Amino acid sequence: MNCNNAVYRGDTITYTFNFCVPVTDAKVMKIIFKQKDQIILEKYKTDTTAIEIVDEDTIKVRLTQEETLLFSAKYPFYAQIRAICGVNNAVIASDWIELSVGDLLKNEVI
Repeated sequence: MNCNNAVYRGDTITYTFNFCVPVTDAKVMKIIFKQKDQIILEKYKTDTTAIEIVDEDTIKVRLTQEETLLFSAKYPFYAQIRAICGVNNAVIASDWIELSVGDLLKNEVI
């Protein structure tokens, strides 16, 4: 049982990201996950099972067991959100967000 809020490979996890600008009107939004200079995963606003816009400045991004197994526990990984927002079609990008994941004794989806 995971009682220390750590994230492990093979978990299903939901990350919450907060913005300093409204994102409810984002025409395009994607979340990029990168590890060791390699793009591991991209999530798009159009995938409503993966991205939930909670309110004007908060989104939740869900990763499946299969997706968290793509990351190595040896290195941190990073997320960055990019979007096109507003009537002026302003392109915004977040800072890189450093995340980590623990390892499993057995790599499997249960």
